[in-house]
Amino acid sequence: MSLNRVNLICACGATASHQCNANWGGLNVGDSAWHSVWLHGDWRAITREMTLAERTHAADAVARCSRQLALTEGNLSHTEPQNLRWWLDPVPSRV
Repeated sequence: MSLNRVNLICACGATASHQCNANWGGLNVGDSAWHSVWLHGDWRAITREMTLAERTHAADAVARCSRQLALTEGNLSHTEPQNLRWWLDPVPSRV
């Protein structure tokens, strides 16, 4: 198994393509695992190897965890991490 494939394993033992419902300290363990990949991995390289549905699942997990962490810290104006959904960014024109 390699980190650049969708077969990353969530901390709860579910594959990345399945919902992970275990909770730890109010945070979903699967979401926390994806958030760790976002923070410490090469997010673009890892998600580049995924289908759109898999990318969306992983990005949604990161966004949920990030939002929960912000709320825990009292940050009510938290927004999604920058460049999380890089594949939605407009492609710059080549002039």
